[in-house]
Amino acid sequence: VLDKDADKSATLIVVGGPAVNTVANDVMTNTPGLALAKPGDYIAQAVGNNRILVAGYNGVDTTTAAHKFIADLIAAAH
Repeated sequence: VLDKDADKSATLIVVGGPAVNTVANDVMTNTPGLALAKPGDYIAQAVGNNRILVAGYNGVDTTTAAHKFIADLIAAAH
């Protein structure tokens, strides 16, 4: 689902940084302490009650965040 089509009231896994994803931008704007300030920065964590943010400073960093998110899911399943 594209960010413009996402149900903002639903529980969402939000992938992509604030420069390319309006939902990620909303999450980061409304959550103190979340920042992607420089290359190498990424986030793969639950935010609030109904968002999981998987984002990076750039595309490479978002890929790193996605790999961490998947690894965390696999580790939690064992």
